[in-house]
Amino acid sequence: LLEMSHGWLAGQAPDLESPEAFNRLFQPLLENSKQMTSVVAGTSDGQGWLLLQRADGSWRNRMTDIPRRGKQQLLIDRLPDASTVQRWEDQNYDPRKRPWFQAALDSTNREGASWTAPYTFFTTGAPGITASTWMRLQDGREFVLGFDLLLSDLSQNTLSASVGTHGMALIVTQDDRVLALPARPADVIEAEWQRRVLKPVAELGIQSVTDAFAVWRSENRQMDGIFGFDSEGVRWLASIRPYQLSNQYFWTVTLAPASDFAPVWMPVVSAVSA
Repeated sequence: LLEMSHGWLAGQAPDLESPEAFNRLFQPLLENSKQMTSVVAGTSDGQGWLLLQRADGSWRNRMTDIPRRGKQQLLIDRLPDASTVQRWEDQNYDPRKRPWFQAALDSTNREGASWTAPYTFFTTGAPGITASTWMRLQDGREFVLGFDLLLSDLSQNTLSASVGTHGMALIVTQDDRVLALPARPADVIEAEWQRRVLKPVAELGIQSVTDAFAVWRSENRQMDGIFGFDSEGVRWLASIRPYQLSNQYFWTVTLAPASDFAPVWMPVVSAVSA
């Protein structure tokens, strides 16, 4: 989609006086994508665009023009009842300083897709990750376009992952922070669990996960395939595998009690053998 956007824009920045041109291009994309929540764009002279789709069915545009208006941002909210609310607001926002803009400029393949490390989105304050691409406009300016993905949406895949009967799955960053959450323990409320995104793995408070990482680290993270470990008197099996995204690595983690994978007749065999 980022590659296709080069053709959609055809070297021209969307009209900054009205969000309609930008929305015509990217609102259908957001409406048809469960993965993306917003589209951001910016130029090398400090102009910027945002289109955000909200869970309640409303939409927000933010139009930035630092050369002419400085910190004044034009915010336009289109509500579910089709009404529109427009206002000016001072915000310390500069698209050129955002991770998605800098990632595209720093990429060795500027016109391809560049991925940010996980960071906090400016508008919503939610943790996420952005894929962005660079292009040269016909007027000579640099233009960067980004697609935002919420980490809470990524967690929807791991929260419901089925690994054996009592197992779980999660994704962590290179520095062992939680990128996508495992299934929520019964004694933790959902809002509190969601706040553990981007926290250290140990702060999940799941002893089997903590023990799996301790064993993995003790082997300098060099364990291939499935390995076994003990946690609170139970034998577990785990797999921790790297996943490369642009110039960074994440780790996909699956673990479950070994008994989840034992044939139903194994306890009988063990009893007879004893």
